[in-house]
Amino acid sequence: MTGRSQLFTLDAVTVEFGRNVALDRVSLQIAQGEWFSILGRNGAGKSTLIKVLASLLRPDFGKAFFHFQGKMRPVGRARQHLGFVPQSGSLDARLSVLENLLFAAALQGLRGPRRKAAIDAALTQFEPLADRIVGTLSTGQKRRVEVARALLHEPAVLILDEATAGIDAHSRQQIWDQIAARRNAQNVSVIMTSHFIEEVAQSERACIMHGGKLHGIWQTDALLDKFGGQHYRITPTDSAARAALLVALHDATLDAATGDVLLTTTSAAPADLAAIARYGAKVAAGRAPLERAIISATEGVNPGVSA
Repeated sequence: MTGRSQLFTLDAVTVEFGRNVALDRVSLQIAQGEWFSILGRNGAGKSTLIKVLASLLRPDFGKAFFHFQGKMRPVGRARQHLGFVPQSGSLDARLSVLENLLFAAALQGLRGPRRKAAIDAALTQFEPLADRIVGTLSTGQKRRVEVARALLHEPAVLILDEATAGIDAHSRQQIWDQIAARRNAQNVSVIMTSHFIEEVAQSERACIMHGGKLHGIWQTDALLDKFGGQHYRITPTDSAARAALLVALHDATLDAATGDVLLTTTSAAPADLAAIARYGAKVAAGRAPLERAIISATEGVNPGVSA
């Protein structure tokens, strides 16, 4: 966060639901203009933390502050500067896209020329859908409208709780193009949870929640390199090469549908790389799935009581 002003400061934030401690003394800082990912296994406290940052949950103990234009205030008094896209759909399925945007603009206090300009700008992304009833849209189209709605009032920060879950890759890319355009134009901060490694890899820093506690914060590239590793898909030269690969690569598995050999490792040994080069007719390499980094980072850690 060198050279950047703070955006959020959380100091020993604790959230309890009865006897269940959803967040346990979480302290962190997020900078203005930063792209920050919140990661963790299911029930780790990610969504609870997101709701605190989005001013939807008040901590039972500890403090959550928002910094903006030289002033520090409790997060609950900063809602007009926040845009939020929840995990589940929140549009009114009975209204058209335009009507949903008009309703959101009214709630956000937009009036007159400013409201018209904001809605016109939003509709340029999907003008043919303006009069469509939201209930008739695809899941991906609904998500794009939700993001546009969250950005109507030009917030300082956009908070996304698994906003792209359950939609196709093309729709996901459209959403991230939509966010990137606003981020480039206005330096909007982005705070998100996601299960897609290609989305998390865009962020500058990432934290991992585990059992309601903040397990650690990393530069995202360092986190993925240290705990995620590489995933190899190897197409063998023939059946004998396939058998040789499965013997040589101790953690390899077989993709029965394609006959390819799959290997995920944080550090491929020279002997492994030599076997891949010898027996592979085609090799595709990429980052390992995000879950591997999360599991590797928290392996052996007592999760305590989870959210």
